[in-house]
Parts: sequence; structure tokens; C-alpha cells
Amino acid sequence: RIHRIGQTEVCHLWNLVAAETREGEVYRRLLDKLDEERAALGGQVFDVLGQITFDDRPLRDLLLEAIRYGDRPDVKARLFEVVDKALDRSHLQELVEGRALAHDAMDVSKVRQIREEMERAEARRLQPHFIASFFIEAFKGVPGTVYGSGSATITALQYADPNTWVGADTDPTLDGNDEIVFMASDAGGDLAADETSEPLGVVHSSGVAVHLNDPRGSNEDGWVYLFASTGTLNPAAGKDYVNYQFNLTSGAYKTTYKRRSGPNPETSKVTTAVYEVGFTDRWIEQSWKVTATGATGVDILDGHKNQFGLSTCVRSNVTFAAEEGAFIANIDGPVRAIRSYVGANSGPLTQRTHLMYRDRMEVVTNLRVHAIPGIMDFLDYSAAAQGMTYRSSTSPAGVAIDGNPDTISAVVPTWEAVSGPQGQVLTRNTFSTNVSTLAAGSQWFYRDQTAPAETQCWGDGSFLGASGVRVVATIPNTDPSLGTFATLTGRRTTEFSAPSADPSTIAAVAAYWSAELARPLTRSIATYRP
Repeated sequence: RIHRIGQTEVCHLWNLVAAETREGEVYRRLLDKLDEERAALGGQVFDVLGQITFDDRPLRDLLLEAIRYGDRPDVKARLFEVVDKALDRSHLQELVEGRALAHDAMDVSKVRQIREEMERAEARRLQPHFIASFFIEAFKGVPGTVYGSGSATITALQYADPNTWVGADTDPTLDGNDEIVFMASDAGGDLAADETSEPLGVVHSSGVAVHLNDPRGSNEDGWVYLFASTGTLNPAAGKDYVNYQFNLTSGAYKTTYKRRSGPNPETSKVTTAVYEVGFTDRWIEQSWKVTATGATGVDILDGHKNQFGLSTCVRSNVTFAAEEGAFIANIDGPVRAIRSYVGANSGPLTQRTHLMYRDRMEVVTNLRVHAIPGIMDFLDYSAAAQGMTYRSSTSPAGVAIDGNPDTISAVVPTWEAVSGPQGQVLTRNTFSTNVSTLAAGSQWFYRDQTAPAETQCWGDGSFLGASGVRVVATIPNTDPSLGTFATLTGRRTTEFSAPSADPSTIAAVAAYWSAELARPLTRSIATYRP
């Protein structure tokens, strides 16, 4: 509160950075880059400074990594690269433009309508929040745990599941490798001054107060209070937002799943009040239904598809599922469902995790494989999606999904929106990597063509509103078991909702939603004060 209301004097603030320290070098790199972009953007960089993240991490985490490992030249180089990427001029320009929401002038009624759409989006914010001291940084698997064979290992976050070879958590109490997750929309107000008691059924003095704040708003705060139960309370607190049914056609996972080679057919399904997603095997997600009020509920997805390139089907979701692989976890919780697995041909450690919430689904893919010539990751819609409109940050006016070719920019967009009577789907793709050449070697793929010349690796044979990232540059080794390795992680966030009442507001709402994802809620933890 340096600059208080009524302050008439100019206030100056100095940040002191220790020279010749690991973290000081990273901070100096940040300040130099910031000054460079300030000059280029005429000071507008400060309007969006709070929206900048560093590979989806706060600056504090970056500095801690510098303190711990900054004496290693490879780590220092990667940290500098992360800073440069976060303050990339084109990225900053997108943030500046997104802040304006639209370049065209709008009348008062249009502004009010867009604001109402944004407020509705705020009301259904689904950003999951993790309690700081309980957040899992990584649960290291015992060699062979996932496959149950002793022949492989996994080196990233893996969830305990008594129904897979990973097994149950060896510590049934709440400890440092457990997560607590809740919906920000369930947060309430702060304690009133006269509230001096604890809820019934909790362990005395075990309470924790979690304060949430929306940095994109003004005085937008919420509180969640957590307690250790005496054993008489339902941990779900009366909520059940998601229902995940893992249905393996062959029977029980541990006794029937073919880990050495597939396929392993499923009829698995995730259902919420807003959407339904279907899976028919590991890596094969081929059913989306928007079930929100007003949507037609038809299946609009042909598949979430991966392959080396167009007409290159030697590796695809089908071949991934047909070879070595295993499930890490299939968990049906009240707030989210978790579906996580490994194994993609010669990348037995390549991992995909689906985190499914009430309105939102996040798909995280960790590539761990020998060097490959490139890869595609795209959504392809079904014939039932015809009549919907595809929009993106590079094509906000939109084009019809009708099987007739359209011209769409090859620049990777910051958001996508597909909408129509069938419902509305917003999507945002982000990639984090320490390979500097991949950004320049990535382009956007879009195809709307009923009878394409290229061979489809699987699905209905058509490209209908198909869109996603296409990496055409060589990807170096990302498998940690093969020696020196790079990293590449993709995150696809999808939000489902009812059809928009006014399609002219969709682009503005999608831009706002995407900016929200880039700058999530902040949280602070304190002891509950009864």
C-alpha cells in the first residue's frame, strides 16, 4: 500500500537484487528483457505484466530453481530461454490486444452483453486449486510399478490407484505427496467477526483457511476452510460433479489387461451435467456430447488424433493402443476424474493424463520417446458437427464447418471456439519445451474437407473442422532412459457450455477465457481462526 488514496507525492519503489548470484542472473535477464520490450511496445507491456507466466509457473518458482540448480550451464540456459519466451514480443502483443478485447468500437448494449457473458464465465470458473503445502511436485514410481513387470519406470507425476499396478498410496494419511482439489466456484465469504466456533465432526485446531483472489478483477476474493475429520464427515462435502466409469471389455484390469500388446477395448465414459466424453481404448478418445441445457446433445467428435504427419499412419493413436502400455490411474472423485496411462509404441514412458471437471477437461501429454521427425495433435469433428462455426484468435469472424475447404492462418492461435445448436466448445493449447527450435518449427493445421486426398489414420475418413498443432521440426530425444534428453509437454484445455445466445460475442468471451487461463487465481494459506 505504498500509493495510498490521497497520496499527493510521487512514490518510488526499488527492487534490490543480489549481484553475482544464481537468482540474480535470472532476474537481471528478466529486467533487461522487460526494458527492451517496454521500448518496443511504448510502455504497454506494463498493462499486461501481471498476465505473464514462465512456462505456466510463477517467477518465484523460476528463481528457486536458479538457486538450487543454477550452477549447471544447461539449467541456466534453459531458465534464460524461459524468460525470453515469456517476454517474447509477439506474445506480449497478443496479451495487449486481448486486453482490449476487440479493435472495433462497440455500442453500450454490446459492451454490456459481452460483460454479462464474461460474468457468467466467471461464475463457472473451474480452475482447480491445490493447497500449497500438500501439492505433489512429483510422486516417483518404483521401477516397473506402472507396468507391474519391473522392466520400466516413470519419472513424472503419477497417481496412486489400488486398481492398477501402481497400487494404493503407501501412506493413507494426508502427507506431502497428496493433493487436495476443490472448485473455486464453491468458495464463500470470509468469516464474520462473531463466528468463533468450528464445524461439528472435525479435529480441534486442524483448520486451514485458503484465501483465493482473482488478479484480473477488483476485490474478487473467496475463502475455503479445510479441516481434518474425526471420521464422521463425507470428504466430498455433499458434491459430486463428475462420474467416471472405466469399463474394460475384457474384465478386471489387473487380471485381463494386455500390457505387452493391445488392443484393449473399452466402453469408458465420463459424464457431468454439462458434457459426456467417451473412450474406446488407451489413446482413443472419440466421443463428445455437450449436454448443457439448450444443446442438442449429439456426438460431435470423430477423434482427438495424433500422428507423425498427414497420410503418415505408421504411428497414430491406433498403433499406440495396439502396442505396449498400461494405466497409471482411473479415479472417479467428486470434483474431478483422473485417467492416466503410458505407452506409445517405441515411447513406453510417453504419458497422457486426462483431468476432467464439471465443465472443463484438461489433457496433459508428456512426450518421452527417441528422436522423431515431428508430430501432429489435432481435434477432428464428426458429421454431426456440421453447421457449427469454427473461430480462433487468428480467425475471429469464423468459418462454417460444412466439409468445404476454408483458408485459415497457419499461425498458432491462443484460443479456439466451435459453436452451434450442438453446444459450445472453447479450446486452448499450450506447449512447454526446452527445445528452442520447436516454436519456429510449429504451425497451425486446419482442414474442413469431406473427401480429402490424404489417408485418414482412423475415424470417419473426413476432415471436419479439424484443427491443431503440427510440429514439422525434428524433435530430439525426450526419453530420460536414453541418456541426454529434451522435454516436451502439451496441455489442451477444453471447456464445454450451452450454445451462445449471441454468436457475435463468442470471440470476445473466448479471448477473455483464454486470458483467464494464462493468469489463474492466486491463493494464500493461513490457520483457521475460530
